[in-house]
Amino acid sequence: MGSSKTPGAKILFLAPSYGATGWYRCNVPGKELAKIGHTVHLDLGSEPDVVAGYDVLVISNGSNERALELLQHARSAGVYIVADIDDDPWHMTDANPNIMHFDETERMSLEAVLSQADCVTTTNPFLADFVSSFGSSVIVLPNCLPGEYWHVAKCRHPKTVIGWIGGLTHYDDLLLVAEPINRLLTERSDIEFHLTVFEEHPFQPKTKVKILPATLNLPEYPALFAGIDIGIAPLVDNHFNRSKSDLKFLEYGAARVPCVASDVSTYSRAIRPGQNGFLAANSAQWIEHLTRLIDDATLREQIATEARKTAEERFIDKQIHLWEKTYSLPTSGL
Repeated sequence: MGSSKTPGAKILFLAPSYGATGWYRCNVPGKELAKIGHTVHLDLGSEPDVVAGYDVLVISNGSNERALELLQHARSAGVYIVADIDDDPWHMTDANPNIMHFDETERMSLEAVLSQADCVTTTNPFLADFVSSFGSSVIVLPNCLPGEYWHVAKCRHPKTVIGWIGGLTHYDDLLLVAEPINRLLTERSDIEFHLTVFEEHPFQPKTKVKILPATLNLPEYPALFAGIDIGIAPLVDNHFNRSKSDLKFLEYGAARVPCVASDVSTYSRAIRPGQNGFLAANSAQWIEHLTRLIDDATLREQIATEARKTAEERFIDKQIHLWEKTYSLPTSGL
């Protein structure tokens, strides 16, 4: 049985880079939109006159004059304009190495893009509420995972491995768990701690800490989770971090890794304590939850199973209808 397809739309994603933001906010939904019949192009800097050939222009974190120039050409050509933002540069902290690279001109460009777009999309309600002050309609399109990459073959170690996968902006977040992790590493002979990025870190003893090799090849990224038994997602509770998404919890869940996360709104919207993860508000709670998971392999498996179910609900193929609706696209399909 079948019927004719509705002609798809032509969509141009203007990404800030081919890094994590370009991957999750542009490439992941873009590839899924292409699968269901739309024509999608992702670029870092198209010539302004090119946009006239598209139905939709999506500008991701558009904090430069090129983004504003593309927007103005799109407006003249009657192209539907979406401004997507997944971070809060207005409240960066000194811990963020990008703070010196986001100047007033870039802020003004970003605010102009947000105010002139037909709609703004972002990752969570907290950031949506903040950017709504710039005037455009704001819609939450949550970060989603490309399910085809998240079939992680687990690697087993003789010891229980607590792990953290993250980037250079998170050193202060790791300091939150230095005391409880160091205490567990000192008191227990049956655990190790593995982490990415930081050769210099606050965790002791060094003999029980392993640095995981990071990768810039994003399809290979899920393999970093293969050797982790328990994941941690510490996050300092401030305005900048409350604007972040729950992506780290989803990644652990997709890899079937039970997670203990900071008890902040970023994670509390997704984690059901004791069911698909745990939330920790202080050192005592970090130690309590981690100890339970270390000592109880059955509990680890139960939490991991529920976390995987949560992550699967955020696989992009199950959520792409939100993008079609937000972009006012013709529905494609058989």
